[in-house]
Amino acid sequence: MKLITEAGGIICPASPSFYSRPESFEDLAATVVDRILDLAGFELDAYRWGEEKAGGSK
Repeated sequence: MKLITEAGGIICPASPSFYSRPESFEDLAATVVDRILDLAGFELDAYRWGEEKAGGSK
């Protein structure tokens, strides 16, 4: 991992996040997919830490 990061690579573990309070397994898996797509440079409307979720809750 050190060699990869020193060469400019990014280590992205497939560990889901729970801070967005996913309500299903699909929501939980989507947190990993969203992170990968974000790192690849795609513009997407994904939950960000500290932002309001759709519906007004954090």
